[in-house]
Amino acid sequence: MTVKTKTFSKEDESFDVENGQLGQPSTSAESWSQDQKISTNTPLLPQLEENHFSMTKYAMFSNIATLGLKGKILQHTITFACVVCFSLFGYDQGLMAGIITAPQFVETFPAVGGVSHHTTVVQGAVTSCYELGCFFGALSAMYFGGKWGRKRMIMFGCVIIIMGTFISIFPFKGHWALGHFIIARSFTGFVKTKTFSKEDKSFDVENGQLGQPSTSTESWSQDQKISTNTPLLPQLEENHFSMTKYAMFSNIATLGLKGKILQHTITFACVVCFSLFGYDQGLMAGIITAPQFVETFPAVGGVSHHTTVVQGAVTSCYELGCFFGALSAMYFGGKWGRKRMIMFGCVIIIMGTFISIFPFKGHWALGHFIIARSFTGFGNGFNTATIPVYQSELSDATNRGFMVTFEGCMVAVGTTTAYWIVFGLSYAKGSISWRLPLALQVVYAGLCFFLMIGLPESPRFLITKDKIEEARYVLAQLHDTSINDPDLLEEVILVRDANNRFSKRITLKEFFTPSKHQYLNRVLIGSSSQFFQQFTGCNAAIYYSTVLFETTVGLSRRMALTLGGVFSSIYTCFTVLAFFLIERVGRRKLFFTGAIGQGSSFIIAFGCLVHDTKENAKGAAVGLFLFICIFGFTILPLPWLYPPEINSMRTRTMAASASTCTNWLSNFAVVMFTPIFINRTRWGCYLFFAAMNFIYVPIIYMFYPETAGRSLEEIDIIFAKAFVEKKPAFIVAQQLPKLSNKEIEREGIELGLYEDENDFSEWGYETDAITKRRPVHSRQNTQQTLRTVPASTTPSEKT
Repeated sequence: MTVKTKTFSKEDESFDVENGQLGQPSTSAESWSQDQKISTNTPLLPQLEENHFSMTKYAMFSNIATLGLKGKILQHTITFACVVCFSLFGYDQGLMAGIITAPQFVETFPAVGGVSHHTTVVQGAVTSCYELGCFFGALSAMYFGGKWGRKRMIMFGCVIIIMGTFISIFPFKGHWALGHFIIARSFTGFVKTKTFSKEDKSFDVENGQLGQPSTSTESWSQDQKISTNTPLLPQLEENHFSMTKYAMFSNIATLGLKGKILQHTITFACVVCFSLFGYDQGLMAGIITAPQFVETFPAVGGVSHHTTVVQGAVTSCYELGCFFGALSAMYFGGKWGRKRMIMFGCVIIIMGTFISIFPFKGHWALGHFIIARSFTGFGNGFNTATIPVYQSELSDATNRGFMVTFEGCMVAVGTTTAYWIVFGLSYAKGSISWRLPLALQVVYAGLCFFLMIGLPESPRFLITKDKIEEARYVLAQLHDTSINDPDLLEEVILVRDANNRFSKRITLKEFFTPSKHQYLNRVLIGSSSQFFQQFTGCNAAIYYSTVLFETTVGLSRRMALTLGGVFSSIYTCFTVLAFFLIERVGRRKLFFTGAIGQGSSFIIAFGCLVHDTKENAKGAAVGLFLFICIFGFTILPLPWLYPPEINSMRTRTMAASASTCTNWLSNFAVVMFTPIFINRTRWGCYLFFAAMNFIYVPIIYMFYPETAGRSLEEIDIIFAKAFVEKKPAFIVAQQLPKLSNKEIEREGIELGLYEDENDFSEWGYETDAITKRRPVHSRQNTQQTLRTVPASTTPSEKT
């Protein structure tokens, strides 16, 4: 057997890339000398498992999370959490006694007022429904408690209480109000758990040792109990990955899936979130002028200039919330990780949705609705800033474009779904016609949340947090290969080295100073794609297509909604083209096609509206249909794919958030001012958007390099080479052949891309990327990529 060893840093490890085995770490403050190299025969997993508990005790949802506490402090913290829950139990008991006869409560629910026998029965029902809910909750705990565990049962109970509370404080109006309140209170009471299970384990509390789980369906008898002499830590460590891959909130959760199935599941979760993004775009277009919506919010009704401004504010407040959500993702994204950011965004969306569908009455109603929509948008901003990065980092270079494009195109599916749901509910009477479409946001956000629970964290993020073992496992599951696969090890080392080089926090001076990394240039390119997506007119067409058909073409509301549904359906159909073109044609050519085609479409709309007649307006509608066809397979998906691709690991989270912020701020401006613009001059609005499309063409030509088929690390080389050779990045991308991992590393060293982060010359070391590092003895030796020595030789014999 032969081993191949090289050293990189004073604290690094000897690593066998080919055989995937890990040597012992250096304990010396000095780097290893040639005769100190250690054989790499130590199996990987046992060494990884030594730090299992130290990694997970701080994890938010881990079974052994302790917040870093121990002893009495930990016990008191647990007691405090339990006390808070039982205080809520007592609070609820005293609550209804105080409000059941309150005049304001009776005003909302007249059936509880008065002193008749019937009223007394109603008061008893309203008060006791909570206890009935508690009974059924405790009954359910008998079944679920043994499956979910104590911790998750309590957490799930708290979530139910929060949801039930929001539902109860915003009841329906009229004769449904009291029934709504009783159901909500019963739902809130659906908690309180205590479980006993036949699948329990024998446990020695005093010695902290764990017995073997029962395999029988019957409970253990006295003589069947198993000795508790197996130490806790070793037994758990033997199955480290097999135990945690099914864990609900683990960084390496995979639902037991691997390979293509796991990748497709991840894509589906991302797609659901982006469908919600599109759903919200189509939603307000259909309900903003609905009679039932205007009845609840009179300020949005009418055709005056003031009404137009209010309609713009109500529609665009969501985009403003998305902007601040994406802005927050810049700070929190690098701390919390991609997975938790998406989950937290879904929770915010759910809460904001419940608040928006039950607004206050009177003059506060519209303000309440705007705040709720902004809050919902805040959660969506989290998701739209994080999901493209998450998807890019979990996809192969060969299918990354397809995967991210797929989620971007699902925006159109969401928009179409919203149009047809609003159209179908336009036949319904009452506020259900706008409340239900809003409430369906919960379905999207809830599905995405529960999918993300069982999916892994981004391996690149895990590497930035020094969780190399977890990153290797996730990559092994994604590629359906062994954790010790040589190609996988190369990828891990390449990403880890890139992270080590770029782990320092970037300063403002570094960001704005021209360098080989081109940080500012790359962020501006990514953000410009999002800026022009909005200012080339997409949301002017999507949000206000129904309004245009109704006011300009002169169609009835029902017919305008029907045509809006057809409009969005055609939009969705053309997004399918992007799946086949994104990798075959490439990003750059699709950008060109989109800008030129969209500009020409708006020229048609402009030309038809110069003389504003109903016949000419039909020609303008044709221009809009042509625009949405071209937009669907070009400028719709590309700005979500391009920014995460072209930015380096060091700035990827910040750059993706910056580009998403640009999208939402531009989106807000377009949605806010388009109705005012159209109200003043219809043809001028479309001329403006046509001009913006044609302005975009030379920007694409001069600044946008082709990234199709390139790895994320390879794109770093393109921009570094462009800076060193003083060429435009798009020319370098055309001339540079596709590089392997080793070639990427060597190119980076030759270009001096890493010299400021990894200068080891004073140690007597030279860098040879993928295969780790080695001491420099001669120029001839430094040209070798691996050093092969017989396994039988002793350290002192190795030369």
